[in-house]
Amino acid sequence: MYEFQTNLTPFDLLKRLSRIIEEYNQNNCTENDLVSFITELREFFKTADISSNDNFTKQIIYGIFIILKRLKILLDIEMEISYVCTRHSNCFNNKTDLIIKDVENLKFENEDYYPSINSITISESGSNKPIRRNYPKNVTKILKDWLKENMMNPYPTENQKTFLSKRTGLDIIQINNWFINARRRLLPSMKGRNRN
Repeated sequence: MYEFQTNLTPFDLLKRLSRIIEEYNQNNCTENDLVSFITELREFFKTADISSNDNFTKQIIYGIFIILKRLKILLDIEMEISYVCTRHSNCFNNKTDLIIKDVENLKFENEDYYPSINSITISESGSNKPIRRNYPKNVTKILKDWLKENMMNPYPTENQKTFLSKRTGLDIIQINNWFINARRRLLPSMKGRNRN
């Protein structure tokens, strides 16, 4: 992405380094672009003849190395924050799953002790429809396929939700609920399998 010319001055390098760091901070370039630039910068310094006694040139070179050192610290911090966030997110998801299981267990225990209360609430609501726990396999397959294809951004747009709704026969609220659960339950294992 960034090519060096043999006639660059240390000041030109400092300007380019500042520009690429600014682009990285604004998400206009990737970490790979940044690493590539720094690698080429290192090669440039190995081969370049910078034996000037000019104090300004020495200060520019020193400034480049200070910026690179601070950049390394920032990238290390960014990686650590990402790791901690992922770890806490996984922990939160595990705790949430345990709480959901506990609530479901309590619900089933209460049904054993108070079956008449449960039947009263169902008949009073006027809804005698059976509760559907799982969607048909073909519906689940369509939704899982979409999730696999969009693993890096698992949030469907309104148009995509409408499209999925038409294909599956589910309404938008059901699509939303399925993706909320899938991001928490299915996505971590999909990403884990993808890494391996």
